[in-house]
Amino acid sequence: MGNEGFFSGLRSLPSKRVDDFMEQTQRYRSGEIGIGDQMLQGGANAVGLLTDAPFFIAGEAVSAITPEFIKKGLSQVAEGIKDTEAAQAAMQYMQENPQMMKRMGYGADLSVIPAAKAAKGGMLRDLSL
Repeated sequence: MGNEGFFSGLRSLPSKRVDDFMEQTQRYRSGEIGIGDQMLQGGANAVGLLTDAPFFIAGEAVSAITPEFIKKGLSQVAEGIKDTEAAQAAMQYMQENPQMMKRMGYGADLSVIPAAKAAKGGMLRDLSL
């Protein structure tokens, strides 16, 4: 990714979070989702505003130093997995249950908090809380 693409991607991160927050808020107001989903997405988007940029930068750095033959090999592995029966079933489930997929994504966003806490204070200390 060139510098312009890198900075464009980096600049677009906050607006994606705000757009998602506004979309989900509208869905809550119209009764499509409940208060639990609204609170989950609000928390996840707030955390994401803080973590998206560092993760984006780290991902770009790793991509920049990863040799092309490894990227090509990983792409081929992903293509092979995508064609399996289990992957097809998972993709069908995702299409049929978009709100559940959103919840899982928001949960992954929120998992950054305990992960950062564990990294900062040590895993055993974190588990004792």
